[in-house]
Amino acid sequence: MIVFENGGEIKTKNIQTDKNRLYVLHISELSLLDGLPDIKTKIMDGFEPDDCTSKYECYDGHDMLCINIPEELKDMNSFRFFGAYITAEFILCVYEEWEELPYLVEIIRAGIGKGISFKKAVLSLIDVILRDDFTVLGNIEDMIADLEDCVSKGDVELKIWEISSLRRKILPMKRFYEHLIDMVEDLDENENGFFTDTELKYASRILGRIDRLYRTVTNLRDYVTQVREAYQAQMDIGLNRIMKTFTVITAVFLPLTLLAGWYGMNLKMPEFEWRFGYLLPIGLSLSIVTFSLIIFKKKKWF
Repeated sequence: MIVFENGGEIKTKNIQTDKNRLYVLHISELSLLDGLPDIKTKIMDGFEPDDCTSKYECYDGHDMLCINIPEELKDMNSFRFFGAYITAEFILCVYEEWEELPYLVEIIRAGIGKGISFKKAVLSLIDVILRDDFTVLGNIEDMIADLEDCVSKGDVELKIWEISSLRRKILPMKRFYEHLIDMVEDLDENENGFFTDTELKYASRILGRIDRLYRTVTNLRDYVTQVREAYQAQMDIGLNRIMKTFTVITAVFLPLTLLAGWYGMNLKMPEFEWRFGYLLPIGLSLSIVTFSLIIFKKKKWF
């Protein structure tokens, strides 16, 4: 547990709710909150590592916010969960990282060292979460553009799996930004009056960034849908070409089948006594094939 008081870090293992302090705990240190069961329960309720939810709850005398970062943003974020219990006297933060690195603690230390308030230090963590998200979304857009080029060139083999994979990657991010927008909007209402005008202005700036990220993700989702439709169109075109080929073959051989059936009847026909009776069906067959191919070529069926 890391504790800040009067703009500096102090050494203590006690959580005192009547002092102006900022407490930073790792999720593994929740046992320190056994004496504060209400706080512990709210934090545990907000901790959903397999989800991408974010929420802000305002109660009489305290606020509670929780952020669960989706795995799709893992490469750009060192911590996966962040929760804050905010009162007029103290703030208690709980976090879990993707890797065993005290990244969140260092961010708070740097902010406190610059003289920012405890509440703005908490808000800055939301800003840090979003810092490199545009890079992630830009990489996804490049991947979609590459898939679009492959589809437009007719190289559609196994691309549907890549398209589906990108779609599954985008949807959790979309839900994450939706929940984050709702959370910051609720925070901006400041029902308990814990945040100053300067801090609320900072929260509004963060909200603007989240909104831009949300619109970008929405556009990427539409982009993936367009590529999937283009892929389906290419598949349909390929299927139509195959069906056209089979239609041409059927149209050529159908008269020949009729001719073979005609002369295959167990009846005595006059042609059988004719000198050139054998050459007649051969010539007739060749004429039918030639005539059919000429007609199909004029109609541009192949």
